Amino acid sequence: MTLFALSCQTDNAKPDQDILFADLDPDIDMQSVRAFVTDPNAMSSGCPKIPVPFDSLVVFILDLTHDQSPDFRIEVAHSFEGHCGKCKYFTYNISITGLKAGHAIARSDSEHPIVRIFTHGDTINASHTWVDRGDIHLLDGCSAPSYIDIPEGYIGLKADDSYGYLHIAPTPYYGIRIMDYGYNASKNGIISCGQQE
Repeated sequence: MTLFALSCQTDNAKPDQDILFADLDPDIDMQSVRAFVTDPNAMSSGCPKIPVPFDSLVVFILDLTHDQSPDFRIEVAHSFEGHCGKCKYFTYNISITGLKAGHAIARSDSEHPIVRIFTHGDTINASHTWVDRGDIHLLDGCSAPSYIDIPEGYIGLKADDSYGYLHIAPTPYYGIRIMDYGYNASKNGIISCGQQE
């Protein structure tokens, strides 16, 4: 992992810019599915392929604020939830949880706590809706699997009164790749997605 701590202190710099940036090298790939296989115990030939291993969880702890203390827990997991008709029903999700009071994730406009995916240059600030846990539903299966494509983008993060982002992209088998993250350590410090200094 390559870690950069950049502080903008030039005459032209804004006083609210104390950007901490980390470029993960190599990138962190998170996926709990190794492959999709035909269920040998399926009670119908119309059942979708199921993920293997049977149940799995991958965890990454993010220190957004660079203070040697965990700020967010990112989980990629799939599990079987029972049966839907004659087929196994499974879910495959990403969840991001703030580990301290005041640590939150920007939520989409949905009524559910679904993570909002921002694009490069979008501003992360107080105007968004914030939740202490956000989810990205990747896949579920019953009579036919339902796939949800996630684009490369940024997840908005909040640590007390300051803001940051997590840069992600999809991987094969519906996981995520964490490429870099940034944080404005200034009080009430906003940040643009992709900002490095």
